[in-house]
Amino acid sequence: MITFDRNGESGNIFFIMGEAIAELKIAGRENDAKQLYEQIVNSGSYEEALEIIAEYVDIVEVEEV
Repeated sequence: MITFDRNGESGNIFFIMGEAIAELKIAGRENDAKQLYEQIVNSGSYEEALEIIAEYVDIVEVEEV
């Protein structure tokens, strides 16, 4: 599971994507990691990218205080 704060450093879409790809690779899902990357770089928005990531791994938005 990946947690992120949309307003913090962890909310950067490339940070979230990197965490998701690392999680997929650890799970032995190399092909999914490649597909995720391709879909993210071709996405049209932050929200769309988050939806794509959520198809592959569990993500939870938190608010850091």
